[in-house]
Amino acid sequence: MNYNADKPIKTEEEDLLGRSFFSKQLAKALYECDASDGLVIGLFGEWGSGKTSVLNMTMNEIKNMGEESKNKPLIVTFSPWNYSDKDNLISLFFRNLINNLDTPSNNKIKRKIGKVLTDYADCLDALSVLSPLGGILVNILKPIIKTQGTNLMEVPNLDSTKEKLETILKESNQKIIVVIDDIDRLTNSQIRDIFHLAKQVGNFPNIVYILSMDREIVCRALKEIHNIDGHEYLEKIIQIPFEIPRISKSKVHKYLFNQLDKIINDISNDTIIDDSYWGRIFVNCVSPYIDNLRDINRLTNIFKFKYRALYQEVSVEDMIGITALEVLEPKLYKWIYSNKDILCNSNNYKFFKTNEDAIEYRNRYYDEFKEMSISPEKSIRCVSTMFPVFAKEINEYQGSYQSDADNKKKMRICDAEKFDIYFRHDLDSVEVSRTTIKDWIYIFNENELVSSIDEINDKGNIIYFLEEVLSLIDDIPCKRINLIVSVIFSSQWNFKGETNAGLFTRTAYDLAIDLVEELLHRIRIEQERFELLYSILNDMDKNRVGAITIILYRIKLFYERNSEEVNTKAIISLEQLLKLEEKYLVKIKSIIESEESLSIEMFSVVFRLWGELDKQEALEYFNKISTSTINTLKFICIFATRRNGTHGSRWSFDISGYEQYISKDEIYDVVKRLRNIDLLEFTEIEKLKLATFVLNYQMHELYSANEEQAQELVEQWERNGIKIEN
Repeated sequence: MNYNADKPIKTEEEDLLGRSFFSKQLAKALYECDASDGLVIGLFGEWGSGKTSVLNMTMNEIKNMGEESKNKPLIVTFSPWNYSDKDNLISLFFRNLINNLDTPSNNKIKRKIGKVLTDYADCLDALSVLSPLGGILVNILKPIIKTQGTNLMEVPNLDSTKEKLETILKESNQKIIVVIDDIDRLTNSQIRDIFHLAKQVGNFPNIVYILSMDREIVCRALKEIHNIDGHEYLEKIIQIPFEIPRISKSKVHKYLFNQLDKIINDISNDTIIDDSYWGRIFVNCVSPYIDNLRDINRLTNIFKFKYRALYQEVSVEDMIGITALEVLEPKLYKWIYSNKDILCNSNNYKFFKTNEDAIEYRNRYYDEFKEMSISPEKSIRCVSTMFPVFAKEINEYQGSYQSDADNKKKMRICDAEKFDIYFRHDLDSVEVSRTTIKDWIYIFNENELVSSIDEINDKGNIIYFLEEVLSLIDDIPCKRINLIVSVIFSSQWNFKGETNAGLFTRTAYDLAIDLVEELLHRIRIEQERFELLYSILNDMDKNRVGAITIILYRIKLFYERNSEEVNTKAIISLEQLLKLEEKYLVKIKSIIESEESLSIEMFSVVFRLWGELDKQEALEYFNKISTSTINTLKFICIFATRRNGTHGSRWSFDISGYEQYISKDEIYDVVKRLRNIDLLEFTEIEKLKLATFVLNYQMHELYSANEEQAQELVEQWERNGIKIEN
C-alpha cells in the first residue's frame, strides 16, 4: 500500500496546483537582481503551503536560465539542523559554503573564494575557543606554544580576513544563492540563531540569502525569545519579502478529489457515491477544515489506511467526513465518539418539541463547542450533516430527509449499529460482515443459507442480520426470493433477541415476519405469491405455524378494512386468501391433534384466527382444555405480552382473544381454585402473568400492575401459600 509521504515536488511537470508561474517569476527576480552589497530575501507562506516545492522549482528554473552562462549563479542549500551554539552555527554555515565551492568541477575563481572562506571560517573557529577564556588560556598554553613555534601565538585577525573575503567576492562577480528552508520548524532559540547569522553575514557581496518560513510562527518565536515585535525585527533583516500566493480553493479541491478517486478506485471498483449527500459532507465536514496541501495529504493517508480495512462496512462519504475530523479537528472527532447516544438514538428525545426547545438545545451545544475552543457554527453544521437525530433535536437540517432504513442500507455513521465501526481500524467486532450478508442474499444455496443463519442466531447477532437484510430488500434478486422466504420460515421459530428501542421493543421473530412480507411484495406476479404461501402452508408444523398465521391474519384484516376493488397493495387476491384459509384449517386440526397445543409457537394468534375461521371447532377445543384448572390458566397466559413503559415493564392481556370463551370473573374464580402445589406446574413467566391478572382484577383494572409488583405477589404466594380474596 503506497502512502503520500508529503514530499515536496521538484519540477514544473509535477506541479498540479499552478505554482510554477510564481516560481518562474521568483527565479527571474533572483537571477537578475543586483546583489553587489548582499541581499536577504524572505519567502513567506503558511505551514503546509508548499514553500519547499516553490523553492525547488525556482532553483531548477535558475539553473535552466544559467545553462549558457559561464558565470551562472551557484546555489547552496544550508540545513541548520545540527549545531551546538550560535558560534558553531556560523562556522557550520561557512563550512557548508566552502564544501560547495571547493570542488574540482568549479572554476578557479570559485575555488579562490572557497580558500578565503576557509581562512575566515578558521578565524571563527579559533575565536570561538579563545574568546570565552581570553588571556588566561593563552598564558596556560605559552609553554606549549614555545615548543610548537611562534605561529600558534598569532591571534587570528577576523577583520582583515573578512575584508579580504569581501574583496574577492566583489571582484569575482560570482552570485551565490544560499537557500535556508523550513525555518519555522526550528525551535525558538534556533530561529533566533538563524537570524543572528543572517544579520552577521547578510551584507557579503554577491551572496543572496533566501529565508523560507511561516511568518506568524517565526514572529511569535522572536517575540518570545527577544520580547520584541517579531514583525519589526523581520523587517530589519529581510530586504525583499515574497509571499507565496494562496492556492485557489478550486485547485485544492480538485487535488483532493483526484487523490480520493485514486484511493477509492484502487480499493474497490463498485463503490457508489451519493452525489447529493457527498456534496453536503464535503461542504460542511471536509472543506471547512482543509487549509493547505499538507492537510490533504494527512487526510488522504489516514483515509486510505482506514477505508482499505473497512470499506465493505462503511459509507465512503461518511468515512471521508469523519476522517477529516480525526486528522484536522480532533476535538470534535472525540466529542462525536463520546456522544453516540445523543447522535444515534432517536428514543432519547421528546416526542413533542417546541421551537423554543430546539433553540435551547442548539445554544447548549454552541456553548459546549465554544468551551472546547472549536468553532461552534462549523461544528454544529458538521454534526447535523452526518447525524439526522442531532439535526432534528436542534431543528437544523442540512439536506433532504433520510429514513432509518436508507441510512442502514447505505451503512451511514448515524446508524447505531455502524457507528462504532467508523472509529476502529479493523472488523473484528462487526457482528455480521456486509460480505456475509451479500453472500447470503446473492450466492448461498439452501444448506448454506440455513447453516449460516443458524450460526448467526447462535452468536446472538440475528437482530443485526435481519435489520441489515431488510435495509437491502430492494437488492435481493427476484429469482432467490422463494428460496430465502422458505429458509426464514424454517428457521425463524428459533430466533432469539429483541431490538433495544425503548418503549417499542420488537423481537427477532417480528423482524423475520416483516422481512417475509417485504419479500412477498417483491414478487411481481400475484399467482407466484399465492403458490409460495400455499407451499409454506403445506409444510407447516408447530414451529412454523405462528409466522404463517400472522401473515394470513394481516391479509385477512386488510380485506376486512378495504374493498377489493380499491385494493392495489394486497399480497394475494381475496379468492386466493379463501383457498389458503381452507388449507390452513386442515393443517391446524392436524397439528392440534398431534402436538401439545399450548406449546405451539404464537398460539394466541393461531387460536384467534382459528376461532374466526371455524368458531365451533375452536370452542370445542377450549371446552376440552378448560376441564383442567392448570390448562385453563396456561391458555389465558398465552394472551399476555410484556409491554415496556416509563414506569417499568408490565404484562398486558389481550382479552379480545378469549373473552368470547371465558370472562374475567370466571378466570378469577379459576385462579382462586389453585392449590399451592399447582404453582409447580407454571413457569416463572406464567406466574408473573397470573399475579398481574389478579392484581389488575382486584383493582378493577383502574391501573395496571407492573412486573415488580407482580413479582412481589408471586414471592408472597410461594412463601405463605396462595391466598386470594373473594
